[in-house]
Amino acid sequence: MQYFVMGFSIHIHGIKQDGSGDIGSKLPVFIFIITKLSEKSQRSVEFSMGDVNKPQMCKDNEHAISLVKEQQDYVMVMDRLAKSKLDDILSIELWGDNETNNNSQDPRYTLTLVDGDMVNGFYGVFIVPEGRETEWQFSSENGRRELAEVIGYKRLAIASLHRGHTYENIDQIKEELSQKVLDVAPPGMPNKYKVPFMSAGESTGYRKVQFDGKTNLSGSVVIQDVQNEDQTYTRQLIFSQMNKVVQSETRIINDPSKKKKKKNKDRVPDSSYLLWDIYKAMLVAFHFIPNVNLTSQDETLDVLLIGVGGAALPSFISKTFEKIRMTCVELDGELLDLAKTWFGAEETEAVQYVTQDGLQFIQEKVDQAQQDIYDVIIFDVGGLDDGRIFVPPKAFIEEGVLKNTRTLLKEKGALLINTNPSRVDNNEEMISIIKRFHSNVYRFDLPNSSNKPIVCTNNSFNFDSVYTKTKDLQKYVHGRTNGKINISNFDLESIIDYVITE
Repeated sequence: MQYFVMGFSIHIHGIKQDGSGDIGSKLPVFIFIITKLSEKSQRSVEFSMGDVNKPQMCKDNEHAISLVKEQQDYVMVMDRLAKSKLDDILSIELWGDNETNNNSQDPRYTLTLVDGDMVNGFYGVFIVPEGRETEWQFSSENGRRELAEVIGYKRLAIASLHRGHTYENIDQIKEELSQKVLDVAPPGMPNKYKVPFMSAGESTGYRKVQFDGKTNLSGSVVIQDVQNEDQTYTRQLIFSQMNKVVQSETRIINDPSKKKKKKNKDRVPDSSYLLWDIYKAMLVAFHFIPNVNLTSQDETLDVLLIGVGGAALPSFISKTFEKIRMTCVELDGELLDLAKTWFGAEETEAVQYVTQDGLQFIQEKVDQAQQDIYDVIIFDVGGLDDGRIFVPPKAFIEEGVLKNTRTLLKEKGALLINTNPSRVDNNEEMISIIKRFHSNVYRFDLPNSSNKPIVCTNNSFNFDSVYTKTKDLQKYVHGRTNGKINISNFDLESIIDYVITE
């Protein structure tokens, strides 16, 4: 290509091999069509593959060569998939052509392949409705394996849809994927086997992006509204640099202050509802402190929260309990503004928001000789270190930090830490360090959740007392909403069953 510079148009077209049989190369054949232009000052390079009608314009030679190599690598991976069973889960990104990509920064589809023991069929495809790709069942390894086991195919391809693309209907998705899924079929699939497509409903799903931008500290941030399986709506906060994991989520409802409209009614955060089990577990953990009863509290509880995110927990607490005073510290001031704009976070007499490094905030309190000032301190933070996500970040488990938090906690106070055992270097070592300052550590080993909150305290766990108080708390929350929240959508009692001693 370096010999045909100015005055030439270069078109590279790839032709897929038949792929039948085991003889010969499976690599695609590339045809180079070089046309001499009348204008010697012009040059163009374009690339197409198979039956694509509109070729892709290439920025330069390197870009064109990279597209050729991508297709070669793709075929090699497909060939391996067709000949062997997968031990690990494998994900493949499908970007589509220029028209379907719509200038999106995300692939049009992600195919996640899970192999299992054949029970109900040879090979199937499960289409995840748009906006639900972040749910545990579709985003975590355990969730995907559970889905594959329930469906019972030799290989299951889980197809996720992505933000920034338009999907007209399920039939369009099936048509676009019909050939691609055959490329990743399991070994030994019969020639005339018809691959079934499944989904959680007939709709392609719902996603409305409310904010897509950046903050100086958190990088790319997306706030989107999605519809869930039970037809309720939630608002999600997503950080792109954190593997697009949902960092915070709150339920949204039709704005009760506006008159009813037939369509497109504005939705607002519902702070009377707590969506995630990790936050319900933290509420239950308040009762690990003797003489604390959230439903009949005489004295005010002082709580320090490090890490605000979408402010789901402080918003719920401020709306539900009169005897809790919270100081919420968030490093990213721009993110805090987004929480106030989109997630209903608001300052009141009981809730104060502070823009500051959480560890620095704690150190300053200690330097001021303050001690025994908080009943509960909560670490709800995650961070990147050498490209890896840590929950919590390593700095929050250092001895100096834990010593400082112990100083700021009242004698019978508790430290609550949102942890993800798969996102720490050594879970046993982390617990060992914590126990130097807190004699008792309990973990909520929540199912269907990668995060497992821990409670660090010098108090013993009294199951009967905690259960009784939690049962009363559940009735209290249900009663405040006139039945809108009930045991079917807000269950606290079962949370206690998952407490284990570290």
